[in-house]
Amino acid sequence: MQSPVSTHLAWLCVITVSLAVYPAWLQKPPKRKVISGNVKVLGCCEEVKELKMQVANLTALIEELSKKQEDEMGNALVQVMELEGTLKQMDLRLNDVEGKYSEMNNQLGIVQLQAAQTVTQTSADAVYDCSSLYQRNYRTSGVYKLLPDEFLGTPELQDWNGNIRYAQYNHFTLSNELNSYRLFLANYSGNIPHDSMRYHNNTAFSTKDKDNDKCVDHCALLRKGGYWYNCCTDSNLNGIYYRNGEHNKSTDGITWYGWHGKTYSLKRVEMKIRPADFKPQGDNNKVE
Repeated sequence: MQSPVSTHLAWLCVITVSLAVYPAWLQKPPKRKVISGNVKVLGCCEEVKELKMQVANLTALIEELSKKQEDEMGNALVQVMELEGTLKQMDLRLNDVEGKYSEMNNQLGIVQLQAAQTVTQTSADAVYDCSSLYQRNYRTSGVYKLLPDEFLGTPELQDWNGNIRYAQYNHFTLSNELNSYRLFLANYSGNIPHDSMRYHNNTAFSTKDKDNDKCVDHCALLRKGGYWYNCCTDSNLNGIYYRNGEHNKSTDGITWYGWHGKTYSLKRVEMKIRPADFKPQGDNNKVE
């Protein structure tokens, strides 16, 4: 049988050991899994920082590329503008050269015309006859004068079926510029049943900027030509040229009312003049 002293000593040892172990247990480090979780959080933050740096680098690279592209586009636009300016300068120079050439050509034509008039001034043919000058290869466009003689006029007409008609006037004269080139004609003959120029006898020449007709309306604007308009037309030999298929729809075409009516535009018209005492060689009935 144990003694009470031994029992008390045993309990005292147990208590002493417990007191010695308890502070060490209180100071035990955190669990490993908690420490592992902190490591993972720290690693994730580092990855986020790295991604942010990469995004920042890509953004900077994109901005740099955009700036370069804008600079290149700006340079290209500048080059295009410089090319356009160069082309405009070349066009201006070309127009200037063409203008000078045209002026020189006109001056040459005038000299040729004056020479032709000087050479033929005493000849039998008309000095100012446009046809005569044309046959001599003087093709200068301009204003020519007619000799103050009576001329024989012959309009020659052709329709779209190839039929040809003519009207001849043994008296055909024009007044001067002061009288607006007033037309006087008489003694009609020809193979057209109706004289469609008789209505225009004793009328002044009208254009879109010179309204000399005998009508309230501006006939030159209505009929779109320059002609001896009365009020307004029975013929319009200087009207608009309409091609086949469109030639019978308007009243402002090349018309001779006495043949195909006022809405039929003819295929071809020639106005031929010659001195009344002109005698053609060969066929006396031939009109040239």
